[in-house]
Parts: sequence; structure tokens; C-alpha cells
Amino acid sequence: LTAWGPCEFAPTGTLKDYEVTSRRKEITCPVLLISGERDESTPYQNKVRFDSLLNAREKKWCLYPDCPHRTYVYQKKKFEEDLFSFLNMIGRFLRMTRNQICNQLSFVQLMPSTLKDVRFDLHYGEFSLLFEEYDPYKIRKNGSYKDQLDRVLKVFSPVSPSAYKKITKAVFLSAKFLSSYDSLESFEKEVFEASKDEKERFQYLNDFRLKSHLSSMYFNRTCRFFQESGLLDVPYLSKEVKEKARKVFSLEDDNEKLFFALLHKAKEEKISCKERQDQLLKR
Repeated sequence: LTAWGPCEFAPTGTLKDYEVTSRRKEITCPVLLISGERDESTPYQNKVRFDSLLNAREKKWCLYPDCPHRTYVYQKKKFEEDLFSFLNMIGRFLRMTRNQICNQLSFVQLMPSTLKDVRFDLHYGEFSLLFEEYDPYKIRKNGSYKDQLDRVLKVFSPVSPSAYKKITKAVFLSAKFLSSYDSLESFEKEVFEASKDEKERFQYLNDFRLKSHLSSMYFNRTCRFFQESGLLDVPYLSKEVKEKARKVFSLEDDNEKLFFALLHKAKEEKISCKERQDQLLKR
């Protein structure tokens, strides 16, 4: 029994008529496409393949100049850099659980001063137990926001409850939003469907505050959440990044223009937005 044939260019076996190129649109997982400029599979052919991956959650194509097929041999160092960069870009989300997403969405809404007021670093364990290890479904089962707050205040008995109210509200509303989905995969699918191209992605981030009913999730906080969770490869325009980007790109203080300038530069350099931000901050 022969599957292919005597060589690559002489298919004579059982797979000679096997054709599934029309099913590329069914691929939804992250895809890293690597090819050499002098590969028998030409850059044009690989560009067509890359563009046909319409539904891949994240995709990246690395073309190595003056390189034949075995890029991992002829440009080993660059190959490893690109591979680890891609794995780093997608790996954070692949390792995240529903609880971790809820945790991250909750605390990205809060000012550092709020966490400092409750000495959160010393009481992380107590908060984690009170909020059911940040499981959104369990949090919702524990009752209303007031019920949750009463539990928190009973444990800490603070003189001033303001910071505790802010933390409880952020966690409760995050849990309420996430528990409206059947699963984390459902949330991920919605994010992907709503942000297939750059303009849709920007609009989704811009509208997230209203959609999620998380009033404190302004645009930059939303970008931070999606970048740090690994759900989307997008720029996070922190104050420091924004100042550097304005100088480098000679742009005004405009979130949309700065967002796309960083996004396009990262794509041009074939790196993640986070890596591009880090480069800016090192200048």
C-alpha cells in the first residue's frame, strides 16, 4: 500500500486525488505559516494559502529571504525567534481558565490605589476565597452585589468601605458578564467573529464598555485586558506607550490613529503588539 508515491512530485498512491484546500476556512485555531523565499512552494503560493485562512483566530506568516525549504536549518536562530514569539502571543490565552479571565477582567478595571488601600497583596487569599476563586458562575450563585459586599465587609470590617465596594463591584459585574456565556469558548468565538478585520477589531474594543455593561472599562483598559489575556493581539496605549508613540509616529493624541499605527508597525515587523510596545518603551 502506497500513500503518496516514489517522490514528492510523482503521486501514484491512495492520496494522489486527496484535496482539502477548500476546507481551509474551517481552520479556527492559531496558525503559523513558515516558508523560504527559494522554496519550491513559492511566496505567491504561500500568500494565497495564508489569505485563505479566513477563520484562524490568530495567524502569522514568516517568509525567510534567500532561504530554501528547511528554514529551521538554514536560519535556525530567526526560526526559533519567530516560533517562540508566536507561541508567546497565543500561549497566554491557551493556558488561561475561565476563573483567570474573570480575575483579569475584574482587576484591570481598578486603580492601583484601590488595591493599595486594601493591602491586596497581603490579602489575596482572603479575596480569592470570598470570590470563589473568581469562578463567574459560583459568584453569581452567591447572590446580588449587596450580598457579596456584605460577605466582604464582614470579613474585613474596614473603617472606610469605599475600596472594598469598588473591588466587589468590579468582580461581581465581571462575573455577571462572563456567566452570560455558556463557556469560555463561546466568549472567545464571539470576540473572534466580531473582530475579523482591523476596523471591526477597533470598533469591538471601542464598544466593549457598553456591551459588557462594565462602566469603568474605557478603551485603553479594554485593550489591556484583551492583550494581557491573549484573546487579541492589540496595542495597549498606556500613558508611557502613548507618549512614545506620538513622538515616533508624529501623531496627535488620538487613540484610533495611535492604535492603528502600532498595530501596522507590529505586523510589518512580524512581531506581537506587546513586543512592539516594549521596543518603544526601551527607546
